[in-house]
Amino acid sequence: MFPSLRRFAPLAVLGLAHAACGGTNGSETTGASGEAIVEEVADDASDALTTEPDELLGADTEPMVADAEIDGAAARSDEVQVAEASRELQAEAAAPVTPAAPHCRKRIHVTFAVYTYLSEQLGSNGCWVADRTTQDTSYRDCHADGSIKRPGGAHWFYDDTNPRNDLGRERDALRRCSSGEKSGFEYMAFRDGRWRLIRRPHTAAYFAELYTDDAHVDDLYYSPGVYRGNATLRGHRRVAPMLNFAPYPDTVSQHAIGTEILKVCKTLKNHGYLGLYEWHYPLPADSPRLATVARALNACTKKR
Repeated sequence: MFPSLRRFAPLAVLGLAHAACGGTNGSETTGASGEAIVEEVADDASDALTTEPDELLGADTEPMVADAEIDGAAARSDEVQVAEASRELQAEAAAPVTPAAPHCRKRIHVTFAVYTYLSEQLGSNGCWVADRTTQDTSYRDCHADGSIKRPGGAHWFYDDTNPRNDLGRERDALRRCSSGEKSGFEYMAFRDGRWRLIRRPHTAAYFAELYTDDAHVDDLYYSPGVYRGNATLRGHRRVAPMLNFAPYPDTVSQHAIGTEILKVCKTLKNHGYLGLYEWHYPLPADSPRLATVARALNACTKKR
């Protein structure tokens, strides 16, 4: 995820400058014509989180939006979804401040992969909870070079799998990072037309990084077969999107960024995961960027 690893030609993105199991070696799988390859390695085929309670969100106390309704809305054209998200973001900005714990349409996890200062005051309406992985000392901070910061952490995140990395060393680094820990996150970089997904026990989400470089928000979201329309990724219920919510240089409007966050958030199921990446800007409580994030997530999750 480090900027030096992500310098590729940008894809055009909507006005924003916009497998079979592997053994010792991950096997490559392709879906329909044009789909990106997913190198999938099943270091652990179980889903150890299935029987564990959702520690942060807990049980729902009211009915939530049905999966079928979310899927139906996500099947509409990109133009329709973007226009709708733009209107809803404007309405959220004009509305009175939402009181804590409103009635929720859905409740989600938001994982902040922020490598600068991040305030603890994020403006949640109570329908989404934040994982501040880099700032939270309970998280092991692991990278492909094998380094582990805060090795005593009860949780973990790995930044990031990359098809250009040596597979054996990457599996070992991820195994050491996640071994014995209760839950964590695996970030996945898209390189050379492919993803690498290494299945480990207790992985809460496999985050697909949907930006080709720091200048983009989610250009890979619009590339057919890379994330959307990829049968292999779709077969994993814990694969989740990660967007860059603070592109650098600062050339994308906050409204455009918020629209993308809201649009993608609306495709998530109840108790789903959304990743938000940032590398360049400190984010105090009064940051306009955090205000944009809060408006988008609050509009996404509150009951209308």
